[in-house]
Amino acid sequence: MLNDLEKKKIENAVGSFVARRRPPVHVRQDVDLDFRITGHSVEIFGKETGKRMKLLLRKRHLLERVAFGDCIGSAAT
Repeated sequence: MLNDLEKKKIENAVGSFVARRRPPVHVRQDVDLDFRITGHSVEIFGKETGKRMKLLLRKRHLLERVAFGDCIGSAAT
């Protein structure tokens, strides 16, 4: 486990790294970059929300429906 001083140093370093790579302010409501520290690991991850996420979910749902329908159609013939 990291002590408080080590954790603060890592937060500062990773925080500045992530801050330089975040998307422009006008799109952060839809897509953003963040990080978290767990034990000895640092995880940098993207967050997608808003309209973009809804579109991605719709696209995934549509692709699943098409794939499932193709399986049924080919099994019936």
